[in-house]
Amino acid sequence: MLLCSTDEAVLAAAEALAGGGYSPVRCATLKEVQRELGDSVVSVVLDAELPATQTFAIYRLLRKEGRAPFLVLLPPAGSDGAGWVLEVEHGEQEEYARKPLSVTELVLRIQAQQVRSGALGAGAVELAVLPGGGAAAAAAAGYGKVVCVFGAHGGVGKTTLAVHLAVGLARFSEARVAFVDGDLWMGDSLVTLNVTATRSILDATLNGIPNDPEVWTRVLVEHPSGVKVLAPPAHLEDVERVPEGALAAAAQALRRYFDFVVVDLDDTPTESTLNVLELADQVLVVLTPELGAVRNTLRLLTAAGQLGLNERVRMVLNRADAGLEVRQVQSVIPRPLAAAIPSDGRLFVAAANLGVTVYDVDTTSRTAARRALEALAREVADFGKPKLSSSRPRGGVLGGLASLRGSRSGS
Repeated sequence: MLLCSTDEAVLAAAEALAGGGYSPVRCATLKEVQRELGDSVVSVVLDAELPATQTFAIYRLLRKEGRAPFLVLLPPAGSDGAGWVLEVEHGEQEEYARKPLSVTELVLRIQAQQVRSGALGAGAVELAVLPGGGAAAAAAAGYGKVVCVFGAHGGVGKTTLAVHLAVGLARFSEARVAFVDGDLWMGDSLVTLNVTATRSILDATLNGIPNDPEVWTRVLVEHPSGVKVLAPPAHLEDVERVPEGALAAAAQALRRYFDFVVVDLDDTPTESTLNVLELADQVLVVLTPELGAVRNTLRLLTAAGQLGLNERVRMVLNRADAGLEVRQVQSVIPRPLAAAIPSDGRLFVAAANLGVTVYDVDTTSRTAARRALEALAREVADFGKPKLSSSRPRGGVLGGLASLRGSRSGS
């Protein structure tokens, strides 16, 4: 196997691949690749952040020789470079991935290449290392987290909270965050974020749901906080042109490039909404301290149990000091609250009128609402993080590689 890169993060995979039975060879120039390329090479990883002349020359050589499938690693989203990728006709033996990606994802992609090329039988791939599906499989592959925000009913402040969660994750956790407005009909997150989008989810799905996950990154608009936003269609008549599974496909694709994908869902539990919920690592149900919202929340919890989402559903009580007491709400809803956000009309109205978030209005954390929103963002960022262990069991994906290779050797 050839690793054509000088990126330490990519080269770090060499040791893991060697433990899986491969003999990875590091290359950085066309001459080195020409010297090493032969019948024993079963896979090539080409980093597009190598000098452009070298990268394109190596790419042309690999296409011409056609001896082994290869994976092109594109620069991180928003970076310059590798423009030549868009100008060439892609072949069947090549695949693309956006950096950064984990060692686990790199190994899985190499396995997929082996299967496609016929060098590895599909039955030999150790799929059991990905427990379950959806969120569990994505987590095992090193993907980002999908956080869905769902309202108990209209008017609970769901979108405002979702926007502040996304901005808070970017600001306080220094995370890469994508925000998806999943209310395709009446979503107004762009107003709350004070951004204008020239492209929307419709642009990514004009010809159906794309197989290339990078298509989704091309339609994002950037908020001053660094959050990248996927907008709903600008015109209502275009909503029906968006394929049914587009929201789930967008969330699944964007989690490859971002640490968090925050999805502001429609309050109506449609098939499209349910598809996204099944992918979610966390589902924040926003309610207010009133009987109607509490009743709807109980119904949602029942449905979540039937869908197997119980462990991922968390309650956020908005305007917590304006209605039923918190203890009364919790006496009816049998689970702890992830957050209780106090009411502060003056703060939120000031932020809305200025087209900014409350973090920009209250820069010193003097208000309880601002402190509660920040605490929620930090808590969501830390939720589900595994405890550090001093030992790691041998096996999993990398252990599977050794069994896949058997006694076969090669580079």
